Amino acid sequence: MLGRADPDSCRKRPSIERKFAEQKKCHGLRQARYRGLAKVTIQVLVVCMVVNCKRMAKLQAMGTDPPGWTVPECRRRELR
Repeated sequence: MLGRADPDSCRKRPSIERKFAEQKKCHGLRQARYRGLAKVTIQVLVVCMVVNCKRMAKLQAMGTDPPGWTVPECRRRELR
């Protein structure tokens, strides 16, 4: 769709772009370290895991559980 962007996506874009910038500037995704699609894919996945672990640690330090860490009540009954 050409023309105006969805207002909802325009609000989300800065936070997502910030994470991409962090991956490029701080974690070496500006240039691939290895050659070959499989090795570059592994590099990207490892960097994404590192960024997500940093985010989870930050959220936990703030006192809020990261999304997906809490077990819904219906699952708690199943686990007992």
